[in-house]
Amino acid sequence: MTSHRLGGFALHVGLAFSLLLASAGAGAQMPGAAAAVSSESDEARVVRYTRELEAAPDRADAPELRRWLTRWAIQTRAYSIAVCDLLDFAAAGGDGVPHESELSVQMIYGNAAFQIEAGADAGELAKQVAGVESALRAYAAFVARDARAKAPRLDALIAQREAGTLRAYLAPKVEQNCGSAEAAAAAPSGSAAVPEPSSPVFLGGFLRHSHVVYPLRSGEWEMRAEKRYDRQEAGASVRFERVGDDSGWIDVYFYPVGVSSAADTAKMAEAERQALLDTWGKSMAGPQDMTALNRFSVPIEHDDGGGPGPGLSAADEGIAAYALDFAYVRDGKALSSAMVFAVDRMYAIKFRYSAETAKYGRAQVRQALEQLARDMLARLDIGSSGSCWSPPPVETLAQSARAPRKALATSSVEGNAVAWVLPDRVVVRDGSQVDAVKLQTLAMALQGRLYRGCTGAEPSLPQVKDGMREVRFEYRSGEPAAADRR
Repeated sequence: MTSHRLGGFALHVGLAFSLLLASAGAGAQMPGAAAAVSSESDEARVVRYTRELEAAPDRADAPELRRWLTRWAIQTRAYSIAVCDLLDFAAAGGDGVPHESELSVQMIYGNAAFQIEAGADAGELAKQVAGVESALRAYAAFVARDARAKAPRLDALIAQREAGTLRAYLAPKVEQNCGSAEAAAAAPSGSAAVPEPSSPVFLGGFLRHSHVVYPLRSGEWEMRAEKRYDRQEAGASVRFERVGDDSGWIDVYFYPVGVSSAADTAKMAEAERQALLDTWGKSMAGPQDMTALNRFSVPIEHDDGGGPGPGLSAADEGIAAYALDFAYVRDGKALSSAMVFAVDRMYAIKFRYSAETAKYGRAQVRQALEQLARDMLARLDIGSSGSCWSPPPVETLAQSARAPRKALATSSVEGNAVAWVLPDRVVVRDGSQVDAVKLQTLAMALQGRLYRGCTGAEPSLPQVKDGMREVRFEYRSGEPAAADRR
């Protein structure tokens, strides 16, 4: 049995075919029955749809509800959902289980609804038990309407639940199949499983080439210098100055950090704040000379010109940035200083500005820095290549061969299945009827391996317009840790 994670990425593959995730479509339309609840939050809708499918899994609009919920599960950045075969469907062999597909995705929905109600920080076992219980409620509803839907293995799970032993029964299965130490380390809440930055395969493997395209000018600030650090994990920095103003400058740092959840970004920002305190704390009058981090969001420009997809609010679609300001003394001069920290497309972007207090107060310095950060974050182009892009192989199925079972997704043309996304490959019956690349992209998305900022296995050439400049990185494995960037 395997575990996949949904969440922590956005899916924009332009699918023009009928898509089923375990027979539940991943389209973007809101079910008609819910159209009147326009002010309802996505989280509230997830919980409501999940409970409705538990009570009536065969209702007329069930496919629409599953389609919306599946799309939300794929796109959400706030929750991470490990998908495990805890219902033992894999043990069914060729016999199958009635409504297997619907019950499989119901586990995903129940897991998500539990996290929304109990909090995303709940333990993995609690999340998985909630998912199983949701599927069992839907199973009981199926059986109540049709006794032929009964499945002994699911009846055994219901017996465990009624005896109060379901949690204990599932615990070793969760630990083995969806809660391993490797998964916990590589896939924190809200992010997909990737190598940690400190891993020897992160730079030179997961990321082999990167480019950062940044503006040479932002308001009154003009690019004056660019620096590459000796150690590759330290990345590069760019200095901006105002013409005729020698009281201070802004340094912008770019360095790779990998796939990061919202919680990861917040922790990194807090670590940067602590580093500033460690470096300059002795020259401050007291802790009050440094503010707490304040979060703000910079909107993302959508390539398709559209707005946020289901499961993503306008605020969620933005780049989360953290700002602070402080005062300190260096070489006998009182300085006003500020920092802005953000993570976008697997790169940390840190902005630092210090100026003489006699000329600029803390509020002025912070306002100037935040203004430049907002402008630059909205205009940056960051892309990377390497094993971050790892599509599954495509296999052609003979016309006389039986269709694969237990597909993660199925592509149909005029009601006839022509391609299947399996955990380890994409199978097509007629390559002329489907876009194999889109199916491979979909497979990575469904398995939580479609990372924003990863443009392919091979490096791409970005468009560098007038007024922009490109910095390229070529990474080698085995390099030492990052240099000091304070």
